[in-house]
Amino acid sequence: MNTNDRPLRRQLRLLCLYEGLRGFRIAGAIWVVLLLGRGYTLAQVGLAEAVFHGVSLICEVPSGMLADLMGRKRTLVCAGLVSAASGAAMAASSGWLGVCIAMGLEALGFNLASGTLEAITYDSLKQAGRESDYVRWDGRLGACFSALQALACLGSFITVRIGFSGAYAAAACIGLGSALAASRLTEPVPGGVRRQPVPLCRWPGKLAAHTIDNVRFLLSHPRLAARMLAIGIVSAASYLMEMFWQDHLLASGLPAGLVGTALFGLMAMDTLGALAAPRLPGRLRTLFCSVGPAIAVCAALAGLPSLWASLLAAPAACLLSTAFLTRADSLMQPYYPSESRATLTSVNNMVYSLCMVALSPAAGLAAGLWGAGPCLALIGLGLAAVCGAAALLTRLESLGGTQNEPKN
Repeated sequence: MNTNDRPLRRQLRLLCLYEGLRGFRIAGAIWVVLLLGRGYTLAQVGLAEAVFHGVSLICEVPSGMLADLMGRKRTLVCAGLVSAASGAAMAASSGWLGVCIAMGLEALGFNLASGTLEAITYDSLKQAGRESDYVRWDGRLGACFSALQALACLGSFITVRIGFSGAYAAAACIGLGSALAASRLTEPVPGGVRRQPVPLCRWPGKLAAHTIDNVRFLLSHPRLAARMLAIGIVSAASYLMEMFWQDHLLASGLPAGLVGTALFGLMAMDTLGALAAPRLPGRLRTLFCSVGPAIAVCAALAGLPSLWASLLAAPAACLLSTAFLTRADSLMQPYYPSESRATLTSVNNMVYSLCMVALSPAAGLAAGLWGAGPCLALIGLGLAAVCGAAALLTRLESLGGTQNEPKN
């Protein structure tokens, strides 16, 4: 970038800082272990995750609409404040209801940033005529999140030492820091028309019109909607693998004090996966045919009784899934209108939450009955079937379609 790109450089650096702070989840990195340590069961952990994704399902699209109508910068500030409230609520919780409330607030914080971050990044680059750099910067932002998350995992022994309440109090302070970083951002104006504040009395009408416009867009682009579903299933399966891998490590003989170190390796691969995304094929069909089955195989291998096999397979699956999802996002963004970018990206993320609401309790029950290892094997088998079906579907769709939809 030359000197004329200094505002863009500043914007992108602030976004990297924001994502780094969001990724430094010192309590969230080992939240499963922390809840188990308080006496909750795996089934309750699965239900808590279902609460998280239930709130995400309800709030994902409205939060994207809020970002498109109110502004992306303000929405990211709100995301940081809500995340701080989540940490404070979890630190003060004394029972299951308090845990569920905190999980709901955490989900809302993620919702407010989800879609909004991608939209402000893409439109900032588009305003400077550099939207072709989006996949590279999207990977860097993902790498910032994952690298700081890995650092949080590596410091899990400190998290355990300061205790449940202390860890979540620190998480609340980090949330406030991310809100401060977001407040320094600049709202992009890629179309040359600055978004005007909407009076409160006009919000119902604006929301209704915005909803209708986006429903019409998705109905007129069914192939995009189908791809959202396929990507959401891959994302849900990948997260469930990471979630139950922690318990499988303990069952396989890994000391509890080393779980954080293992998670550090997982997050390190996550960082590399985000950076490797630009090197993956630029067609979703190819991703489903090649990368998807590889993720499935690694997920299944992560459930083997062998501790060393699990320690090697899960990070490989994490690297591949992060690269897959980052590349898939970059392939979808050019087809979203700027005025609806956050909303449509949130719809994509809502599909992921819908999958998690359905799969998380079922996976938790399966892990409670048969153990985390067999559950990981089932996740791998299911992911292989879904990727095969998605590859076949995209192959059949390639025979038709319209010019307004991606030929991938």
